[in-house]
Amino acid sequence: MIIILIDKIYKYLFELPFYQSHWQDISLDDIAMERNINPKEVAAENFYEEFYRRLKQNRYAFDNKWIKEKKTQTLAMMRYIDQAMLENKSQKILSVGAGTGFVEEELLQKGLNIFLHECQPSSFDYLRQKNIKFQEYVTTNLSDIPENNFNLIFAFNVSYCFTYEQYFSFFKSVYNLLSDKGQLILFDSYLISAFKKLNNSLKLFSRFQRQPKGVHWGWLRHPYLHRYLANKAGLNVVSQYFTDNYCSKVSNPNQRHLVWFVFEKK
Repeated sequence: MIIILIDKIYKYLFELPFYQSHWQDISLDDIAMERNINPKEVAAENFYEEFYRRLKQNRYAFDNKWIKEKKTQTLAMMRYIDQAMLENKSQKILSVGAGTGFVEEELLQKGLNIFLHECQPSSFDYLRQKNIKFQEYVTTNLSDIPENNFNLIFAFNVSYCFTYEQYFSFFKSVYNLLSDKGQLILFDSYLISAFKKLNNSLKLFSRFQRQPKGVHWGWLRHPYLHRYLANKAGLNVVSQYFTDNYCSKVSNPNQRHLVWFVFEKK
């Protein structure tokens, strides 16, 4: 009963819904309207399937800032893999919510043993049309993936799509997927403080406010919530740090855009 109460308090204080109308110069509102998807419901696999179909139709004309950000994520991923391979050359790696696989593309070309996960298959058309070989898991349920199987799991900015309950289930699934002493490398957008969340929530849900514009894209969370749910699922925090959008560590609170975690299976 106490744990249920704590979860309700944390969910209210440390979680903020957000809405988005465009991504990669594609109208998310148009997708919701044309596919008859309720914009108040968080985007799911059918929404992403249509988004990636349109992205392919646009010849993957990625935003330049997005490309720069993703390339720095590739370098960050490579650093963690190199470090792990000092102890064991045969690392088995899973990237959860890999999207197009743009971040993993260079590493796959080097022959690294990386499995890609997504909730729908259409996003991987980006790699397929380049004839890049990769192994994939397409499922909305991580428990469909073989357990105790991965030394490293990467989850780069994917938690936003999960509800509070689903996010806890995500950590439990990751715990089962990791081998002994396996690690989860996770980063997420940095929500500055619980108080900012509370103030925004009061404005957001005020009866005097209009419905937020755009599609319900997901949730932003305070760093404390990531730690709490991961620990509750059996994962220890090895390290936590902050970076700008280009994965460079920062100490100035005003420059913090991403929060990074390394979790290890207990």
